[in-house]
Amino acid sequence: MGNFFLFYFADLPGPSRFSIPHSVSLDEKNSRLYVADRENGRVVVFDTKTRVPLTVFKEFGERVFALHYCSYRGEQRTIFHITML
Repeated sequence: MGNFFLFYFADLPGPSRFSIPHSVSLDEKNSRLYVADRENGRVVVFDTKTRVPLTVFKEFGERVFALHYCSYRGEQRTIFHITML
C-alpha cells in the first residue's frame, strides 16, 4: 500500500490548484511526481520528499489527458509520453 502524498482543495492558488488532475507518473530515482492537469493544459512536477511544486510545463496544448515519465538511458533528460487534445 502506498503513502498519502497530498490533498489539494480547488480554491488554492498557484500550481497546487488543479482542474481535473487526470494522470500521475512517478520518477522514484529523482523523487519527482508528475501530474497531468487536464483542464489547465499543464503538467505539474512535485518533489516527493518536500511535497513542493517545482516546475509547471504548459507546452502541451489545450488539455493534457495522460502522461508517463521515463528516463532516457539513465541520463538527466526527461521524456514524457503525452496524450493531449
